[in-house]
Amino acid sequence: MKPLPLKDLLVPVKGQITQGLFNPMIKHVTTNQVNLKSNTLFINRKRAEINKEAWRNCRSCAILTDQLHFPASDIPHVTIVKVNDIEQAYWAFIDLYRGQFDLPVIGVTGTCGKSTIKEMVKQILSKDYRIQGTYLSNNGINLNLSYLLGIEENTEAAVFEMGVAYPGNLKTSCRYFRPGIGVIANIGIDHLHGCKTIEGYRSAKAEMLEGLGNKGTLVLNADDEQIALIDLSAYKGKVWKVGTRPSADFQISRIRAEQGTMNYTLTFAGKSYLFSVPGYSDHDVFNAAAAIAAVYAMGMEVKAAGERLRTFRHLERHLEVVEGMNGCKVIDDTWSSNPTSAEAALKTAKRIAGEKKLVGILGHMGQLGAYSTGFHRKIGERAAELGFDLLVAVGAEAKPIAQGALAKGMDSDRVFWCRHQEEAHNILEHFVDKETIVLVKASMESSMKLLLRKIRKQDN
Repeated sequence: MKPLPLKDLLVPVKGQITQGLFNPMIKHVTTNQVNLKSNTLFINRKRAEINKEAWRNCRSCAILTDQLHFPASDIPHVTIVKVNDIEQAYWAFIDLYRGQFDLPVIGVTGTCGKSTIKEMVKQILSKDYRIQGTYLSNNGINLNLSYLLGIEENTEAAVFEMGVAYPGNLKTSCRYFRPGIGVIANIGIDHLHGCKTIEGYRSAKAEMLEGLGNKGTLVLNADDEQIALIDLSAYKGKVWKVGTRPSADFQISRIRAEQGTMNYTLTFAGKSYLFSVPGYSDHDVFNAAAAIAAVYAMGMEVKAAGERLRTFRHLERHLEVVEGMNGCKVIDDTWSSNPTSAEAALKTAKRIAGEKKLVGILGHMGQLGAYSTGFHRKIGERAAELGFDLLVAVGAEAKPIAQGALAKGMDSDRVFWCRHQEEAHNILEHFVDKETIVLVKASMESSMKLLLRKIRKQDN
């Protein structure tokens, strides 16, 4: 973070020093005593009891608190700042710190693809800018403070992935980061446990507009039916639409798959560009086009942006194709799973397999609430419709996947439900060979690490 003198915080947080140094230099900020070190400001947002041992070796540190849950004499070397309302003081600090920087910030959300778009934006910009961004697909709101503090004096641009687990989630993330450019990649089916309904989930994603202050630049998927239902009447900024439809500003056409590469034409403002991006599905093309649109909003040329994605490397466990046991090919897509990404993975696996045998190893999809059983069944039905040769559902909550496949007429000797990963491995061991493609798809909540260690050749 950019170091700040404690005295600069006092007026914004409405704080008064009741003990200690008047002006230590703050070089770290945390809301967790586990992360203490010298020159740290601990914002006691949860009103936790003070751990004297944790503070023993801290020097030039301060505590921001609205309730003293400890004798100040226990930590006489620590500066204590008393505030009236710790929550108000916390957000005052967020506003103060973010206000130190005038830089372009891109926020990316979507049911799936947001991590890839974020990484693509980072790759395009990193040649010209010092970039701060979210790490891998880790977008939990509890990480936002550390990501914000990762903006430093030499940071020139930032791109943040923003998840939506419940209403208000995205609005809060936007308050941390203040994006001027927002991307909504798609709105499928996910997080119904927190958002209750598909309409509620759509509304939670649409918080991006308010998060942008109804200004700036909004990049939308022109092909997405749920996005088309978002009310844009209050939005006063620019809108760039990306997709295959004629209404798209960044129009995608002539998509061609060729040995792990997706070739496509992107047309914008009357000019057409021939681009390629590593990948196996149309989604890779859309993600690339969305990233290009986002950096164009920063002033990047379309041609230069598209060319920089020719060497893009996908994140691990995001449709990662690797060598597997018995000479098979394994498609590892186990970072996360929801009905939208699961169906996309099934289609992509079918395209990759061609005439080869196709196996699906599917775990449960989390955060679906009361809709869980129905959506798991639908994924099983979809696998049967696409002609999977073998389907193995793994885990207690994945049983409806197998039931759905059977209900669609898939042969019972080609559909299995396994409680444990070891059972799935035993089934695979006698079925797969060099003429087999194996898709492993699961939510991070139902880890497939044990199974993957056994079937991925590089892990054996």
